[in-house]
Amino acid sequence: MQKFLKRLSVDQFNTLYPSGSKFTYYSRKTDEKGIPCTIPGEAWALGHGEAVVRVEGVSGCVAITHLVKGTEC
Repeated sequence: MQKFLKRLSVDQFNTLYPSGSKFTYYSRKTDEKGIPCTIPGEAWALGHGEAVVRVEGVSGCVAITHLVKGTEC
């Protein structure tokens, strides 16, 4: 079982994980293999409040709850 990030506020995420932090991104939490990635900037909130961030190698933004920290990319 992967250790997906729990719901953090945008401010909490940006404080804990600065630009350049490395993660593995899972488009679906049930996927067995994720995509190693680096975040190039800060997270922000969508209109309904969900925290999202851009990740290198993925088009658009992704929910921070689909990231697993601590993976060598």
